[in-house]
This record gives sequence, C-alpha cells and structure tokens, in this order.
Amino acid sequence: MAKQKQHEPGSRPWRDVSVFAGGPGQKWTGWASGIILVLLLGCSAFILLPKAWMSAGQAPVSTSTPQSSTKPASTTVCSNSPSNPSDQAAPSDLSWTVAYGNSWPTSASTGPMKTVDGLAQCFAHSPAGAAMAAVGATQAVRAADTATAQKILGSRYVQNEGLVKASAGIAKTYAAQPPQSRQWARTMGFKVLSYTDAQAQILLVENWPQRGQYTGFTVTLRWVDADWKILLEPSGQLSSTPDITVDPNGFTPWEAAG
Repeated sequence: MAKQKQHEPGSRPWRDVSVFAGGPGQKWTGWASGIILVLLLGCSAFILLPKAWMSAGQAPVSTSTPQSSTKPASTTVCSNSPSNPSDQAAPSDLSWTVAYGNSWPTSASTGPMKTVDGLAQCFAHSPAGAAMAAVGATQAVRAADTATAQKILGSRYVQNEGLVKASAGIAKTYAAQPPQSRQWARTMGFKVLSYTDAQAQILLVENWPQRGQYTGFTVTLRWVDADWKILLEPSGQLSSTPDITVDPNGFTPWEAAG
C-alpha cells in the first residue's frame, strides 16, 4: 500500500453434513461414541494412578479447570478518547498520501495516528476525525490492488452483509482493473451531516475536472473498538442515494488540497 463461504447455491453448511449433527455419517457417530467412552475411562484410570507411576522429577499434572473469561478479547489498538463534537474544522497539520495518481489527506493530530500492519488506524473521536477516517478509507481502497483493498475492508469497515458484497465485487473487478488504469476525482473537502458519539454521517466532496462541478457522496461511520469504521449499505454501496451536486461554498475544504 502506498505511503501510506457464504455457501455456493445448492451447497450445504458444515453443520448439515457434520456427523455430530446426525447428518451423513450418523452410523459412524455410534462407533465413535463407544471409542471415545473407552478413551475417557482410560484417561480417568491414569489420573487416579499413584504419583509413583510418574517419572522421576515430573511434577503432578493439575486437574483444576482454568477459569475463562466470558468477555471477548479486545481488538482495540487505539486510545478510547472522549468524544469532541465541536471539532469540525479541517486539521491544520494536513499532509497528503499519493498513490497511482490518487491522493488523500492525513493528519498526525486527527488521524491516522497509528499504522498497524501497514493499515491506517486511530482517528479522533470527533466530526473531523470521522471525516479523516472516511476520506482515508475510501480513497485507499480506490488506489489499492485486490489484496490490499481486502485488507482495508477487513480493518476499516464494519463487518456486515454489505461488506461481504463489497468484498466479492472488488475480487471480481479489481483483477481486471489495476489501480494505475483507474480514473480519480480530486477530493476537495467534507461536510458533517450528523454526529453522535456512536455514529457520524459525512459528505465527502470531490471535483471531477471533466464535469466541471463539485459532487458529494455520503459515508456513514460507526465508533467501533475506539475508532471510526465505515458502515456500508446492505447493497455493498457507501450510500443508498446517488452522488449529489455540491455548492462550492457549501463544504469545509481540505487546506492546501493536494
């Protein structure tokens, strides 16, 4: 990256064919149950053997069951900072990432503030942070090869039905359309449409020189694992509405647009 099943039609889920669910192989399950019972009895007998059966110097094996936590392991790599709804201005410390003729802004203060496995992470919990996350994740996918695009989707997007469809679409189209052959609009700025601590809607504004106008598309983001992630529509699209024409004075421009 630059500087920056579901089952086939007619197939059956694994649990439908598993011997443990009474599917094909059900007879085998009866034999397996008998074998397992013998093994369990053998193990129980071994556990009850006196310690003298152990080899010299071998410590007794603990039979206590470790206590497991019901809380899932955290995937958070960012600091869970408090929300700052008043932060709606473009960051003053913008720099630009360029890849295959496409470019998008980054900010040390607003995000990304970390790079994990080559992927941008950790955006400010604010409207400006949501805007930076939106432009970075959408533009990076546009300028990526198939494998990198899939990594970005897995890291920067909410896991849902739409993501499955988007991933399948990228796998199908990107192989035939390498990033150097794609055409870009110039990203110009953003407009905050709505914001809460948990979700934001950002209008990303672009300029297509051949159209001679500013257009915008809506990106919805969720605050997940202390970071902003894009929420796709069930269709796999960023928005359920088409691009709109934007007033040149009706949005916040990226300073020193690249």
